[in-house]
Amino acid sequence: MNMVDMYRNRLPNRSNAHVSESFSYNVFMSIIGSDWIVRELTERDYGIDLIIERVEGNESVTGKLAAIQLKSIQEIKFNQNYEFRYYKIKPTSTDYWMNSNLPVFVFLVNSDGTVYFKNVGDYVRKNYKRYVEGDNFYYSFLPEDMYESTKFIQDFYFESGYEVTEETIVNFDFLYRELSELFGRYRRDAHMTVDDDELVQRISSLHYRLTIMSQRLGIDKVIPSLDDLVRNYRFSGCSDVYEHHFSLMLELLDELSIDIIRVIKAKIVDPYKIYWLYRDLNFTYFIENVRNEKLKDRYWRRLQEGRS
Repeated sequence: MNMVDMYRNRLPNRSNAHVSESFSYNVFMSIIGSDWIVRELTERDYGIDLIIERVEGNESVTGKLAAIQLKSIQEIKFNQNYEFRYYKIKPTSTDYWMNSNLPVFVFLVNSDGTVYFKNVGDYVRKNYKRYVEGDNFYYSFLPEDMYESTKFIQDFYFESGYEVTEETIVNFDFLYRELSELFGRYRRDAHMTVDDDELVQRISSLHYRLTIMSQRLGIDKVIPSLDDLVRNYRFSGCSDVYEHHFSLMLELLDELSIDIIRVIKAKIVDPYKIYWLYRDLNFTYFIENVRNEKLKDRYWRRLQEGRS
């Protein structure tokens, strides 16, 4: 045997795993488009293969990132319920992703080049009971999970803001109780000044915090500040805060609170009911039981009941 044959016989073989990884990476790069900057990682043993950054409009980088896990599969076979269950993700990987400060997406690449993706945070929250109670946690892919750029971008922005939104809304029950307490001053003599600076500070602070919360929830409603109300509804040219201004602010915050309750129920709590029961039982109970009735309407109803 000559030296050339000896070395040729010792050449390494390319593993199927490496072939699959290269294929899934190439397919991903072909679909992700110019709206994203893709960064490969040198350490990929912890369940994240790529970091992508959103590029917007005039090709400005945004600093908004997502983590990507690529998975290759020979053939996706949907069952009679049009579901494909993928079991080959370690429970520790899901735990790791849920502890990440980045939104994480699993991309499942079929051998024919079709791609499906899952928003990990959304999926785990929707299947939280199965996640916390068993180690055999699978990811369910449906035909509608096939990759589509617009849908992926929507999921990305939703998940990017979800943690901030979640941390913001958990104090809503305290703010609502504060508003309920302040409603004890509703409809007092409109021409009396509010001499209590602490009360003025409380309602101004409540206005600020509820406004920030509504913005985070995507509620398109602008509530004027107490100073704005005083400027717009002055008594005899005076810049003092009157009970009329105080009651008007209570009414505006009352309406805003109803909008906040509706959005929290529809977009935050109802889609992830079990998750929220685990996360914050008291808050979930409050949101489930608070009525979509304005505090102002309760005031008038009690007033009528007292007269009858």
